[in-house]
Order: sequence, then structure tokens, then C-alpha cells
Amino acid sequence: MKVLSYTFEIGAILSPSMLTNEILNNKPYHYYMVVSCLPQYIEKCYEKNGSIAFLLADGKNELEIILPQSGSCLIKNVLFEHKNPSRLSVIVKYTCVFPDGNELNCENEFSGIDLYFHFVKKKIFRIEYIGQSYANDGHRTAQERLSSHATLQKILEDYRCTSDFREVMLILLGADISPIDNSTITGTPSPFVMIGNTNHPDYVNLLEACLINQFKPKYNAIFKKGIVPTSKHKTYNEVLKENYEAFSVNVALHGSKNDYILYTDTKTIEINGGVLLNKDRLYMDFNDAIVINEDKFFYSFFDYINEAK
Repeated sequence: MKVLSYTFEIGAILSPSMLTNEILNNKPYHYYMVVSCLPQYIEKCYEKNGSIAFLLADGKNELEIILPQSGSCLIKNVLFEHKNPSRLSVIVKYTCVFPDGNELNCENEFSGIDLYFHFVKKKIFRIEYIGQSYANDGHRTAQERLSSHATLQKILEDYRCTSDFREVMLILLGADISPIDNSTITGTPSPFVMIGNTNHPDYVNLLEACLINQFKPKYNAIFKKGIVPTSKHKTYNEVLKENYEAFSVNVALHGSKNDYILYTDTKTIEINGGVLLNKDRLYMDFNDAIVINEDKFFYSFFDYINEAK
């Protein structure tokens, strides 16, 4: 069986203000997602068990975050004031007490989104837009693509100037795109054997179309209707000519310490420890996907069901 396999192996999550970081140019990010999360308001700040604790609220739920202790230093005399009426950040004054009895008065600013990002294990993001940074045969970086991205600017403006305020973030993903054959010359099933590796734009286009089609993000315009793959789309025709029997998508972000829930009104997936949950994997039959009577087939993100059988 000839299978086209996509595996997301590198990723980054950052705020739009971090796009100027040159390190982004050194990574082969094929895809990006503009995502948003509920704002994290800081309701209270106080001392707890010798550390600084915060009570975050997003308008629906409350969450306590206790900062890890720095060595054997204990915290006391915690005072705070909101930096502005939005309650999105606070100025905290506190005293560090060292083992030798010496004390040091300190003052720091903390923001709710930074606390959420660094100390909450399972993060929840709504996907607003999906695109690719792999234009010009791979010679354009994610930084170049997003630095003047009109849709990103519109999303930022929409959520900054309305009552539906949300924090906007970016997720960058790099994919290993590999044709795989798991049958021997005699046709006997065997372990997957990689028969090549490609970064051809048509291969990148195919998965972009699939992701948009399944998630249907609010700010995307094309690929949201109908099904993917289909011979009606010209952007990935070269892939269909290769006669793959199926393709699969997985996530293997090595060293990921956090879990993520990514969702739209259409689909939700969960990534735990850098691995996509089995129930959310995508395995789609190419031959069935490009049949003429496409209405007979139902597609669910990371799960393919052939209703015609």
C-alpha cells in the first residue's frame, strides 16, 4: 500500500509581537495557525506556602496559579495593584526571605496571558485562520509571510476593538512529508518502509486544504466547502497523479511539556505530550476521496468513514 504520511515534528507558539525574532527563519515551518484564547484577568495576587499565587479568571472559570519557588527563598508581604482597569496585568511588590535571614524587597509586573502560557499545562486555543508559509518553493519563511499578513492584522483589530476581546497567538508547524510503502514486492504486508521524502508545493498545498476543509476556521475563505482531496482542486493535482492509496496525518512534537486543545465550531482535536490522540488522527482513502459521487462520503477530521461500504 502506497501511503502519503504527514507528521508535524516541529512547532512553536508565540505572540505576533515575537515575529521579529530571527530564530524563526532557521526552522522549516510549512504551516501556521492564527489562534485565540479567552483573556486571562488577574483577580487577586497573594502569598501561599511561601510563594506568590495568582487567581486568574477568563469570564467563565477561575484558576489558581502558584509560582515555583526560587531555590530556598520564601515570599512574604505580597501586595499588588492592577496596572490598568482591564486587570490583564498587575504590579506585585513582595519580600524575599533568604535562609540566612536576609530580606530583599522586590517589585515585578505579571500579565495574565504570560502566566497562562507558562504555567497552565493544558492550553485551549480557537483556530481563527490556517495558512502556509511555504511559498516560493520553500524560500519564504514564516516570519516573512506573517509580518505583513492582512488577515492576521484584521483578526488582531477585530478582537482588540470589540467587546469580544481575545488574546491572539500564532502556532507554527513544520511537517515531515513522506511517501511510504508497507508491502513487499510479493504483496505481503511488511513494516512501513519510507520510499522518499518531498517538500513539493503541491504536497504542502494538499494538507493546507485538508486542514481548512476540516476545521473551517472563521477567517478562511476557500477550501471550506465540499471535501478534500478532490480532483476539482488544481493546487495539488500533482499529488493525485502519484496514485497514493491513502494519506495519514499525525503529530509528534518531541519534548513538548504541554497539552493543547485546538477547536473551531466544526472540529476539536487534542494533543497530549506532543502526540495527537488516536481518536483525532486522520487517515483518508485517496481512491475513494476522488470518486465522482462525492456526496456519498463523510469526512471527520483525523478519522475517515466510508459510508458507501
